[in-house]
Amino acid sequence: MAGATLLFVFYGAALFAGFLAPYSADTEFRDHFFHPPSKIHFRNEAGQLVMPYVAQTYLIDQGKQIYSEGSPVSIGFVLPKENKNPYVPEIVEREPLAILKSDQGTVLQTISVAKETSEDSGIFASKTTINVPASTISILVEYGGERRILFLNKKTEASGSSIQLLSYERAQERFPIRFLIHDARHDLHLFGVDQPGHFFLMGTDQAGRDIFSRVLYGAQISLTVGLIGVFISTFAGWWIGGIAGYFGGKTDVFLMRCAEVLMSIPALYLVLSVRNIFPMDLSTKTTYVLMIVVLSLTGWATMARVIRGMVLSLREEEYVLSARALGATSTRILVRHILPNTAGYVVVRATLLIPVYILAEVTLSYLGIGIQEPAASWGNMLTAAQELRVLEHFSWVLAPGIFLFLTVLGFNFLGDGLREALSVREPQKRN
Repeated sequence: MAGATLLFVFYGAALFAGFLAPYSADTEFRDHFFHPPSKIHFRNEAGQLVMPYVAQTYLIDQGKQIYSEGSPVSIGFVLPKENKNPYVPEIVEREPLAILKSDQGTVLQTISVAKETSEDSGIFASKTTINVPASTISILVEYGGERRILFLNKKTEASGSSIQLLSYERAQERFPIRFLIHDARHDLHLFGVDQPGHFFLMGTDQAGRDIFSRVLYGAQISLTVGLIGVFISTFAGWWIGGIAGYFGGKTDVFLMRCAEVLMSIPALYLVLSVRNIFPMDLSTKTTYVLMIVVLSLTGWATMARVIRGMVLSLREEEYVLSARALGATSTRILVRHILPNTAGYVVVRATLLIPVYILAEVTLSYLGIGIQEPAASWGNMLTAAQELRVLEHFSWVLAPGIFLFLTVLGFNFLGDGLREALSVREPQKRN
């Protein structure tokens, strides 16, 4: 029951991915590479309960991809400087204008601008926007040996210093989580935040794409490849095994030798070989169909072999002999009397095969010969976790692997439950 419920949720989420996902699968946020999962706030600064919201984040360490919920501070200031020639306007080359530091001593920004001198100007004005950590309460401005502190909790005016800090202003940093929200394309989503805010429930990947959205869109490919592929291969193996077992003779020999040839080749190498026959630059839809065909063509042999053994036993049962004595055709006996008695095993076997096909699709996409970027698949999403550095610092990229694990677990629970409910036993092999 637990496995069926889990799979129902996963397939339902894949079906309505466009509505449940806050962003499309290929939406990139260029300034939010490897962004961690967004922190949801339920209380404001005063400790009062408020509607859930996320705070805008800013990159404070580009090398390590560290983000902070501090908001940008816009600072306006003027720095007096002696005019060399008050009568002739000139452009002075770019040179450092000021160094801005946080109260922890971290250099936030070094400003360089082209300064213009003219007959009526002896000072140079500038305004800049910098990203500061949330814990920062003041900014230190250094210029020409002088220092000036700007406190962020109040407006500061120039006083007794040649560095005149004119003003500062904070940008909006709260974005309430809204439900039934429309994006820029006017598509309806279950939840999200207004622009310019971002809400990354499971963080972002190496291209700045929302992982939660891509997991949902990737489920449409990974989950359905297994479902459709198993249906085709099971149906083919059911009939081929039934025909081989019932008619026997040369038909049996030919079909079983074909099955044994396929079974003698390691499954992964066989799938890779068949896939490499076709070009790699196929469209996503073509690749999707091709993967289903490849997995189906290479997966029917085992099912056919088992069904053939079951039919060899069932064709000697009394009800089959009675039907044959009454003049029933071979097709009618096979369809109405023999194959239905193998249905219980086929259902259980197919249920347990679906995760195998899902893992095969994930493997192909992970190796780069399945679904290609920017389309989402659980396999190609896991390629971001190939580097040790990524696993160490950005562990949220493994989210597709967690969903893959839960899916396989769900199918195994479901298969075990069906086996007990249908009282299915593994058939003994017969030659």
